[in-house]
Formats: sequence, structure tokens, C-alpha cells
Amino acid sequence: MNHRTANRVIISVFSDLATDQRVLKTARTLESAGFDVKVIARKLPGSPEVTGKLKHHRIKVLFHTSFLAYAEWNIRLFFYLLFHKKNFLQPNDLDTLPANYLTSILTGTPLVYDSHELFTEIPELIDHAFVRKVWASIEAFIFPKLKHVYTVSPSVAKHYENKYGVHVNVVRNLPSLHQNVQTYTLPDECKGKKIILYQGAINPGRGLEKAIDAMQYIDDSVLVITGSGPLLDTLQKQSKNEPLSGRVFFTGRLDPARLRGLTRQADVGLSIEEDLGLNYRYALPNKIFDYIHAGVPVLVSDLPEMKKIVEEYRLGKVLYDRNPQYIARLIKETMTMKGHIDFDSAKQALNWEKESQIITEIFRNLQAHR
Repeated sequence: MNHRTANRVIISVFSDLATDQRVLKTARTLESAGFDVKVIARKLPGSPEVTGKLKHHRIKVLFHTSFLAYAEWNIRLFFYLLFHKKNFLQPNDLDTLPANYLTSILTGTPLVYDSHELFTEIPELIDHAFVRKVWASIEAFIFPKLKHVYTVSPSVAKHYENKYGVHVNVVRNLPSLHQNVQTYTLPDECKGKKIILYQGAINPGRGLEKAIDAMQYIDDSVLVITGSGPLLDTLQKQSKNEPLSGRVFFTGRLDPARLRGLTRQADVGLSIEEDLGLNYRYALPNKIFDYIHAGVPVLVSDLPEMKKIVEEYRLGKVLYDRNPQYIARLIKETMTMKGHIDFDSAKQALNWEKESQIITEIFRNLQAHR
């Protein structure tokens, strides 16, 4: 096969495509390298439009939650992949791997797997032994047979290598040096106050309950929480209690450009995940790098990957205790670091342009040998 024509890549992802920045960045990286890329995702109620000219297709599904959602998705995805032209397959995460792996076996199409996390260790599965066992069995069957894998942090890569004996590359989820930024206007109640920012999913284990409690000990500041998730209603009710009233604001989910506009206004960014299992322990959240690229000092958990980044580049503080008063003190100390951190050096070392070269190299090597 002429390697110049062997350039069709189908990327598939279970999450909402419009807000999955890692998938969007990967697709555009491969496009820039000369590949013909198409991204396949689910069509969800209220899914926002994907900006730009990226080729994509959203598969309509009947089920949106429970194990039936994953089963239906993989069945529909398998038939789509089977009957569409492709030279390479890239599934993102375990919930998309079965359909891709079966297609790869039946058609001989090379597969490159991007694992965004330790899927079998996510908190949502910890208390669901049967479902977790099913996913663990799927992973144990497929993973040792994979030849091309990359993931989000060195600790996750080492975990997979030790468990399955497969070499795993590391491609951290870093921001691009060149980003679209749109203005975001905070409520009038936030004017003249320090901005403490959390961006990301509002899920269990993100430390948000403690962060909200800490606000009663921080004057002239507001906590701004972006995103959505299962804890949103609970946290909104908590924040209405005295003496927290008027100190916590929720923006809902924001598109990336507007979120960047908000992040640049922050005085400190929070990433204080709890150690709820290996997936959180080995995490290297992309919000940390979003804060860094916006010039915002960060307060992070005492977990190995995020702690290493913050200490290596002297970008903020590390949280060693969950007492609200202690959290408040660390937030205030981190705020004082704004204007005294060499963010430019960190950005030049930690950016998608450098990191994504690994992805391009993997696909070009595969292309050359077809």
C-alpha cells in the first residue's frame, strides 16, 4: 500500500466530543501531520456543536447511563467502524476499546490506544463490584495484545507496564501554546475580590466540599466552581448555608475559550483531589496545566504526579491536610505567589506542541510500514 494514501484515522470516544480537549487536540495534531482524521462520538441530549472544521460523526444512542449505554455504544460503534474506510484506529479509554479491538482483528487495521485514566479504578466503579469486574476482565483480555499505547502520566504508564508487560508511552494532557480566549464576565458580587477557581467535573473525591467549608475562613475572596456533575446540587445547597452565603459561585459548564477567559482572572487554581484509589492517586489533571498557562498559582493534593509538577517548577503549594482552616491558610499562601512565578519557563516546557510529537511519531512509523 502506498503510504501516502494510508492516512485515514478514525478516532472514537465515549465522552462528549465538544468538551473533550484531549481528543480534539489529538485529532488536530494528526491533521497537521497530514492524516485524514474523523472522530466518532455519541450524540447526547444537549450536545454542543464542535467548533472548527474537524470531521466528525455522532452516533445516536438510546441509553445514556448504566452498563446498557456502554454495551449499545460498542455495538453501534463496531458496525460503524467495520463498514467505513480506515487505515488506523484510535480508541480513547476502555469504554471504546472493545469495538475498536474487534474491528482491528477482523480487518487487520492497526490500533493505537489512548488511555485517559485507569478506567477500572474510577470512583464510579469502586462500589459496583460486578460492573468493575466485567471491565477489568475486558481490559485483561485485550491490553496484553496491544502494540501501540499511550497514556496521561508516568505513574499510569508504569502501572500498565507492570501489570500487562506492554510498553506504554506518556503523552500528558497539556494545553497548546496558541489558544482561543474569549472574555468571561464574572457576577458583580465577585468584583474587587480574589478569585479562587476550580474547573472540571463536579464529582466525588474532588475536595470541593472541604474547599467550600474553607471559604468561611477567607475574607475578600470568592470560590468559583465551573463544570457539572453529580455533586452539583449538593454543593449548591451547602454553599447557601451561613456563613458561606455569597462566597461561592457556580458557572455551569463553559466552552473552552470562555473558560480560559475566566481562568486568567483567577488568583489561585485548585486541584485537591482525594486519594480514592489508583485512578486519583496517579492522576495528572489537565486543569493544573490550564492554570499554569493562564499564569495562575496552583494548590494541589499530596499525590505523586501533581505534586511533582508543582514542586519541580515551583508553581504553587501542596496540600497535606483536609482541615478547612488549613486549606484556607494554604489558599491564602498560594495567592501571594501570583506575580512571583516564572510561568513562561513552565509553559515552554509543558505544552501540547512538544508533547504531541510522540503521537505523530507513532502514526508516521505505522504509516511507513504499511
